[in-house]
Amino acid sequence: SSARNNLRQALWRIRSSIEDELHQYVTSDRFHVGRDPEAEIWLDVDTLLEELEENAPVDEWVAVYKGELLPGFYDEWVVPERERLRIAFEKRGEQLLTHLERRKLWSDLLDWGENLLAQAGALEPAYRAIMRAHFEMGDSARAVGTYQRCVEALADYGVEPAVETKQLLERISRGERELPGAGLLPEGELPAFLKGPLQEERLPFFARDRELSRLNELLETALGGAGQVAFIAGEAGSGKTALLRELTNRAHTNHKDLLVARGDCNAVTGPGDPYLPFRDVFGCVMSDIESRWSRGLLTTAEARKSWGALPISARSLLEHGPDLVGSLVSLTWLASVAPLHDSMDEDLKREIERYAKTETFGESRADRLQSGLFDECAEVFAGIAAELPLVIVLDDFQWADLGSLDLLFHLSRRIERLPILVLCAYRPDEVAMGRDGAAHPLTKVMGELKSDFGEIEIDLSMAPQDEDRIFVDALINSEPNELDEAFRSALFEQTGGHPLFTIELLRELEGRGNLVKDSVGRWTQTASLDWGNLPARVEGVIEERVGRLEPRLLEVLSVASVEGETFTAEVVAPVVGVDERVLIRALSQELDKRHRLIVAKGTRRLNGRRLSLYSFRHRLFQRHIYNRLDAAEKTYLHEAIGKSLERLYGEQSGEVAVQLARHFTESGDSVLAIRYLQQAGEQARRVSANAEAVSHLRQGLLLLGDLPKGRIRDEYELALTISLGAALTATKGYAAPEVEAAFDRARKLCGRIGDAPQLFPALWGLWSFHIVRASHSASLELGRQLRKIAGRKPGLSLEAHRALGSTLLYMGRIRQARRHLEKGIELYDPRRHSGHTYHYGQNPLVSCMSSLALALWALGHPEPSLESKNRALSFAEAIDHPHSLAYALVLSSVLHYSRREWSEVLPLAEKAIAISDRHGFPLWSAVGRIARGAALSKLGDESGRAVLAEGLEGWQSNGAGLGLPTYLGMLSEAQFDWGNGAAAMETINRALRLADETRELIGKPELLRLKGEFFRSESPENADDYFKRSLRSARAQRSNSMELRTLTVLCRNRTERGQRHTYRDALHKVYSRFDPGVRTPDLEEARELLQA
Repeated sequence: SSARNNLRQALWRIRSSIEDELHQYVTSDRFHVGRDPEAEIWLDVDTLLEELEENAPVDEWVAVYKGELLPGFYDEWVVPERERLRIAFEKRGEQLLTHLERRKLWSDLLDWGENLLAQAGALEPAYRAIMRAHFEMGDSARAVGTYQRCVEALADYGVEPAVETKQLLERISRGERELPGAGLLPEGELPAFLKGPLQEERLPFFARDRELSRLNELLETALGGAGQVAFIAGEAGSGKTALLRELTNRAHTNHKDLLVARGDCNAVTGPGDPYLPFRDVFGCVMSDIESRWSRGLLTTAEARKSWGALPISARSLLEHGPDLVGSLVSLTWLASVAPLHDSMDEDLKREIERYAKTETFGESRADRLQSGLFDECAEVFAGIAAELPLVIVLDDFQWADLGSLDLLFHLSRRIERLPILVLCAYRPDEVAMGRDGAAHPLTKVMGELKSDFGEIEIDLSMAPQDEDRIFVDALINSEPNELDEAFRSALFEQTGGHPLFTIELLRELEGRGNLVKDSVGRWTQTASLDWGNLPARVEGVIEERVGRLEPRLLEVLSVASVEGETFTAEVVAPVVGVDERVLIRALSQELDKRHRLIVAKGTRRLNGRRLSLYSFRHRLFQRHIYNRLDAAEKTYLHEAIGKSLERLYGEQSGEVAVQLARHFTESGDSVLAIRYLQQAGEQARRVSANAEAVSHLRQGLLLLGDLPKGRIRDEYELALTISLGAALTATKGYAAPEVEAAFDRARKLCGRIGDAPQLFPALWGLWSFHIVRASHSASLELGRQLRKIAGRKPGLSLEAHRALGSTLLYMGRIRQARRHLEKGIELYDPRRHSGHTYHYGQNPLVSCMSSLALALWALGHPEPSLESKNRALSFAEAIDHPHSLAYALVLSSVLHYSRREWSEVLPLAEKAIAISDRHGFPLWSAVGRIARGAALSKLGDESGRAVLAEGLEGWQSNGAGLGLPTYLGMLSEAQFDWGNGAAAMETINRALRLADETRELIGKPELLRLKGEFFRSESPENADDYFKRSLRSARAQRSNSMELRTLTVLCRNRTERGQRHTYRDALHKVYSRFDPGVRTPDLEEARELLQA
């Protein structure tokens, strides 16, 4: 009563202030009062918390903060809200200081810096910014004085200034003009591999000025804060890589803080290696700079910039993408070198070490769906780009997996206000060939992106012919020569200006002795040159060069070509039968420096052992040498390479499961190929690359035909099929026929094998299929089978009770459902059942509590029902599992709709829709829309009908039937409320038919009551008949809530007809079953009727 009085007084004061306009801002009904979310009200809090628009006046965001929220108040809700706003203010303040510092507005920086310190206290970044401003304005003494103020302020908290602050003081004391700050990256102590001079081999770059100019325009646009995506198209050897390398080399000269990250796709593993190019990208910025530098993905200058940016990149990863660790990002290397980084604070170093110790390849947060993983990737890149502009280069994107293509598309939608440029190089001839008998998926992605970014393709094949001739001349003139116009014209006619062909043909002429240097070092043509005897295609040039190799070197390259475009000396050596050091000498001295067919890519560590990496200088070299092998040679060498990789990787062979599967498939060893395809499929599932998982697993199933029939073959098929069912559930949905086929096949295989541990997950998959399809008889039988198996395996009892409880609830056997759900909750052990969230799709505790909330409400326990709902939501949020949270939210919204609490439905449904759309849960998104649309209709908002219809269409389009009678009941009520009685009657009749056909009886009492309401005005006798049927159905289910609601309507109907006392005693009896003092709309209505 005290709270209610306080509320009345507050509303009276508001009304006194804005009497005439109150209706514009406040909504209320008999049970609720609140701010109208659609009202145009400016709130300083909203301004402080909203996303900062590009080029917006940052000071306006900071200026709205006038001090801490409600000082002196310590109510439970005030303290965390006060802290949240303070943190937001400090973040905005730091952004403002960075903005001012980059523009060298030192006077403004001093004013705002002092303002921030006055508001926020010991904000160390503000002290550093003020120190730099004083120094840049020529006042070193005040800069040092500011440092002393910082020391004193931090002493109150018992801490010292950060290393970065101390280093800044030292540089100021030495008078160094280039101070680390918003404009320069502190590199710290460089690791040994980056201390040498910049000696990378520069790729030949000539005659691409037009294309380079266009790329520079895109870069400048991106640097201005408008993110860009572009595609560079060209056939093999047309100069795509050289063009992109030239762009980034020049950009580094002009933009000191620019970060470059590259990712390559692989022609050998191709679409089967999930997120390969983006794993490379993350490696370039944080997880293994040394390996990427040694492979040539980063130049030394770029690697040094990445090293300097490590504190920013690592912090962004751990703040925005911790679930990427162990799946797309490994911190093992970073943890080993972080102690060398002077500019990285100690807390961050400890956090990196902690994550690195706990990461497991392919297992970190395996329950995350693909869209959630995409969001984290985008947020990590956004966090880096907030401090430093970023260029992402993706090469050979025609071989990208579906996950990488989807991630690129998702990223493109998140960079429109960020300084990020994404460049993708691809071969149009490969794309034109399609993939798996259909159009290449890159075609669709490019089409979508063109609609967003306009013309984004730079086609190197469209260059004017004179540019190709310019390239020939520029290449010749890159070294002193006496080659005349006749030679240049003949060379151009021979090669057409194709960069790779031109370069390789010149090398061939040199190797033949047709081009020689004169006494002063100039290239000259010999009289023996005969253009007619030269190969007419680049393949011919390659064959000529390969043909001059000694047999021992050709054998080495033949074996290397089997491993792939990039190969490992320690893998090739045992196959060739030579000592590793001898092989490395031959690779580096002869095949690299002399013949220039390969290039060293550095080293990496594996299990404490050094691996020496090499790559063919061009994919065409590897393909040509591989195609020289006959079928028998290929089979033998694939097997040998596979065995060598197995020995080398040992227990970590999962890292190369895709490659091993390929080698053993090509060698005809189906058993090993199947084993690694299953492993590759599982790993793909763990990083939410379910489409790739389906591909691997189906390939494994195809290979089963090579195995003899028997138990071993059945066991392999069972393992593949169980995983396939789970992957198909993610890609097709619970109710897809392919899902049923997979799990049904798995069940039959279990019966053939006998007592297979996979029987439970196979039955669970079938149960999920049937309950979502509303095949309740089948789902009940499957639930009983699960319970029988769980009796022999106690760890599974929880899931069996969950399955039975859910099925019985929808069938209207509510008391039995309650017992199973409460038993499931009792059995839940976080240590024992945490893995169930991944294996069974949802957290079992969240699922049981959400369903129990519906059961308790139906049985007449409204307060315990709310408690169970709130516990489910709190636990789902605490474990940060989006699928479980979306499920809890939709069931909560349905619960409040059932309780006739329309305003409570909206925030729950809207949050469910947002999470489901973000993470890709179409079923729960549809239910959220159904609940939201129905609630809006009850609140008088006409837009609710369209939202409700959209939700129903989405639900049924996925093959789902679960809950459909209830949802159709909501639709019929909306139709009736908006005056379409005929449509309402047609819909309610369909709902009742479905309830009887599927045995989904939980909603039948309400459906019958609604049908009575539809008859009430025209035929009270018919209405009574349906009310009585509703009453019988509610009593059969022991549903006190529905019995109370129907008796209230019956009493009111009879009272209106002058039969006041009919059913009154029955209503009073049911009303007395509820706890005194409990208030719900149904109980309030019944109480008013009984007191009348």
